[in-house]
Amino acid sequence: MSFPFDGLHNKWDTWTRAPSFIIKKDGDYTVAIDDHGQVRFVDKDAATVIQQAINAAPPHTTIAIKGFSVLDGDLLTKTININKIVYLDFYGSTFLVENTAIDISAEYAYNITVRNLALYPKQGFNQCLIKISGKYVRNLRLDHILGYYSYTPWSGTFLEIAPAAYCEASLFSNLEALNFDTLVLINPANGYINANVFVDVLGYVKSYGIRALSGSNTVANNWFFGCCVSGINSSGKAISLEGTNVEQQFFVGFWNDAPAADSYGVHDSASGGRNLYVGQFGYGNLRSYHPNNLLIKDIFYVTENSGTATFSGDGSTTTFQIAHGLASTPSKYGVSPLTPDADAPRTITVDDTYITITFSSAPPSGTDNIKFGWWAEI
Repeated sequence: MSFPFDGLHNKWDTWTRAPSFIIKKDGDYTVAIDDHGQVRFVDKDAATVIQQAINAAPPHTTIAIKGFSVLDGDLLTKTININKIVYLDFYGSTFLVENTAIDISAEYAYNITVRNLALYPKQGFNQCLIKISGKYVRNLRLDHILGYYSYTPWSGTFLEIAPAAYCEASLFSNLEALNFDTLVLINPANGYINANVFVDVLGYVKSYGIRALSGSNTVANNWFFGCCVSGINSSGKAISLEGTNVEQQFFVGFWNDAPAADSYGVHDSASGGRNLYVGQFGYGNLRSYHPNNLLIKDIFYVTENSGTATFSGDGSTTTFQIAHGLASTPSKYGVSPLTPDADAPRTITVDDTYITITFSSAPPSGTDNIKFGWWAEI
């Protein structure tokens, strides 16, 4: 079995202070050495020692975790709860995991950083790999983290953002999830998720890339730059915005691969609207229900589409065309009259751009008196 991982920092020069703890292996044991060079914690279980170091570390200090590898069978047997403001640099360590690996659970989770880590769930994993459950989350940074589930069927969620009150002004960068069900689940429990930035977040996932739910809570003003979602299968969604208060999400340069006939590059059913999609490219269907959403220079390989088309008769025009928006000529399609003047003898033809409706005789003059419902599939 191979364990892909790259892009990690390998120097301490990005940190402004010496670590309060360095955690490393010593034979079969894991040890935590404090900034005075004293061994403070020892255990065969790495997660136990990491947790002890977090609990003992002064706030706003660094903990360095070095030299762990899945190739040596290094395993996190339990969830690491980040319950205070600390900076965790895993220094390129890789771990097998059995449960949720990291839960950022501090009540005041301000300025926490987790970086340079690869996690490999064991077979049967069906949880979230990294969870944000703290109450007040601000200026969090997750950077250079890989999750790789090497079994089938794909399952679990790579990152779940579910704060008790809010998560705002945080940065999620250089994250990669391979073979999960969901890349990012944004699901506020009792508050809001606002003004966060996602950069170079990549996922090879089954059902969802970026999935934002709201219910009675608010998900707003989040930015996604240069993200990529691939592997989406039948009925999956690369971007899925759902609920009453998901609004003002900004997707810039998002690439997706959702080629199944009933999969979606974008499925935006949120009633909040004002979502912006700029420079999207992909192979999935597009659904953007809210009229205040804005799409600019987006290219989708759309395989199914539907809608309504309204025309005004002039008493002489017999041919009306509907732009179906599919990537090629539909193999299946349907057109249904929705007004009396549209319900007249007619023929229907399709090409790679239009559904063309030709009446035997011209419909009468009128304003918006010819209306059709339509659908088409490649």
